[in-house]
Amino acid sequence: LYISGTNVKDLGPVAGLYELEIIDFSKTKVKQIKALMNLENLKLVKCYNNKISVKKIDDFKSTHPETEVLFY
Repeated sequence: LYISGTNVKDLGPVAGLYELEIIDFSKTKVKQIKALMNLENLKLVKCYNNKISVKKIDDFKSTHPETEVLFY
């Protein structure tokens, strides 16, 4: 799912996409990533240049160690 560079602020609608493997929401206005927490098939999350805190990313990484996260 590629939504980079859009005006998206809420990832809530992706919460039920359990087969989702890749999501790119870099360059958006997203602040929360709770919607991704139950997506166990994620292999890659691109989420740079947005409003997410380092703590939220670290929490996600700790619960999804197999998922590659591009964040800076």
